[in-house]
Amino acid sequence: MNWLWDFALDYVIVNERNIPVMAAGKDAADDVVILAKADYDALMETLHLYGVPGMAE
Repeated sequence: MNWLWDFALDYVIVNERNIPVMAAGKDAADDVVILAKADYDALMETLHLYGVPGMAE
């Protein structure tokens, strides 16, 4: 398979199944995670709410 086909398959997995895709770099510090924007937005909202005093309880 070529890289474009691999990317297209990863795109389907991320957006239709809500499964994050992990891409490993040469070093662990270079690894990345690709996730659907809706999942990212939900994560950011959760982090914001945890930052509001009294909301994390």
